[in-house]
Amino acid sequence: MIRAVVFDMDGVVIDSERHWRRAERDYLTEHIRQPLDATKLVGLSMEGFHEALVRDYGLRMDLAEFIRLYRDMARDIYERRTALMPGFADLLDALRGDRLSVGLASSSPDEWVNLVLARFALRFDAVADADDVGGVGKPHPAVYLAACKALSLDPGECVAIEDSRNGIAAAKAAGMACVGLRNGFNAEQEFSAADLEVSSLTELTPKRLRGLVVCSS
Repeated sequence: MIRAVVFDMDGVVIDSERHWRRAERDYLTEHIRQPLDATKLVGLSMEGFHEALVRDYGLRMDLAEFIRLYRDMARDIYERRTALMPGFADLLDALRGDRLSVGLASSSPDEWVNLVLARFALRFDAVADADDVGGVGKPHPAVYLAACKALSLDPGECVAIEDSRNGIAAAKAAGMACVGLRNGFNAEQEFSAADLEVSSLTELTPKRLRGLVVCSS
């Protein structure tokens, strides 16, 4: 039985993916040799993202400089530009009203997650981010396992809501049911491993989420 819903942050709780794409086009394009392939990169931790850019895109920027660049972009995006995803606030209220626990599991660093929590005055029963699991990002299941542990629940009692192939893979590897959210900026993402696909959070209700069971991918 589903007893908790664990949200990804970027592209699920907030509409930040479109802002990140614009910022990366403006500030990163001159440092790489080809356009970014979001199907492989969305959901990675900062360390994983940097490693992929160095390996596959010819980035010649050390990790410290890369993190400084992204910290500046993150502050601009999270403090000024992004908004809550349509339907998120109502879904959160409905889940709480139905006595389902709510968690957050993000591959972003703690600093970025805290910017979002503070700006929108969000409260979750458990929050897990990349810093909580040694910088490991999705598709590794560590951040989802950490969120489930913080909720004192078995992963099979939790459903994740994700917007990327890497995120869905992480949730499934953790042993969770997973909803794939089409948010208008991820049409290229592969969702075949998701247990349910929706085009808006407004399609989700506590009853529908409680009815999900973990299916093998």
